[in-house]
Amino acid sequence: MNPPLPGSPMHEKTRNAGSPRITIRRIAEVAEVSPMTVSRALRNHPRQSAATRERIQKIARELGYRPHPYVSALMSDLSRLRRNPDVVNLAVLHFDSEEKVRTHSYYKGIVRRANALGYIPEPFAYPPSPAGLARLRKVLIARGIRGMILMPANDGFTSLDFDFHGFAVVAMGLSIVAPTLPKAAHDICGTTSTALKTLTESGHRRIGMISTPHVNELSAYLYVAGLKAFRRATHPRFHLVDLELRHSIDSRRGRDIMTRWIAREKLDAVVSPIFGCRLCHILQEEGVEIPQRLGYLHLTEYPGPDVSYFDHESGIIAEMAVNAVVGMISRNEYHPEVHPYTISVAAKLQEGASLPLLPAMAASFPASA
Repeated sequence: MNPPLPGSPMHEKTRNAGSPRITIRRIAEVAEVSPMTVSRALRNHPRQSAATRERIQKIARELGYRPHPYVSALMSDLSRLRRNPDVVNLAVLHFDSEEKVRTHSYYKGIVRRANALGYIPEPFAYPPSPAGLARLRKVLIARGIRGMILMPANDGFTSLDFDFHGFAVVAMGLSIVAPTLPKAAHDICGTTSTALKTLTESGHRRIGMISTPHVNELSAYLYVAGLKAFRRATHPRFHLVDLELRHSIDSRRGRDIMTRWIAREKLDAVVSPIFGCRLCHILQEEGVEIPQRLGYLHLTEYPGPDVSYFDHESGIIAEMAVNAVVGMISRNEYHPEVHPYTISVAAKLQEGASLPLLPAMAASFPASA
């Protein structure tokens, strides 16, 4: 236990205290408040004023107070169970219709893991007005909901005006840019690197990535960054290029641009992160022989059979988010913006007929491009 700092307001009050253990009651005596006030301040209770909370936490630090981790977790569970073991205690904040949210793989993973840990989640729509945001905050506090998971925003990077102080929060994906919150997301750069490594080890030497401005914005250009990083690390052994298609994938103009680009660059493999798009089948419709002359690997889930793709493990990402929120609650950590971090979950390759992994192909290519 660290003693109070010499010269601090607590030094004179505690030098004759006689007890080596700093308790909530002792903090209350020094701060001249009730033990309940101290307890709420140390738990970052949203109904405690910021000034009182900060003053008491400062006193606790100077006194050398350290909470017992097992006691903190136990009190968190008791607090939750006293209210009602069957009451909603985890909010899922979303930006879409509730019907779509409940069928989303993220939400299904949240429900599965939350229920396993004794929590009951419920979706709450993000209000569009300041008055609605203030009302939502009051509702959550009144219902004793301290944990919150944010679903991805629909239209790219989004800043939120909600006051998250007093809540344990994790955002799904990378779309919430402000405030800076802990996130659970797919490892985009890792997936891109694994895809390129898979292709090059199976004999491909000329690989192209097809993306769109919308996909690149939603992914913070991390797919393209992953390709460029791999290219820099492996140059000049492989020819790696990218095409940002600014026309509709399914339009005549878009189809022509892609097929001409593939021919001009003499590609032997294509990867793409365009979600919800049957790009492999579109290229086949344009006469591109997949997999005979061109290997194809999709970097996200593919909406069709017989195509090699990466499963983003959305359910696991959701479970990691629940684990993080429940951990915060058990540790009474309700300052999500102080030390933001990102939990990155690796995707899993699902092999299909569009990418025959034939090591013998390497013999038909020169050692360098």
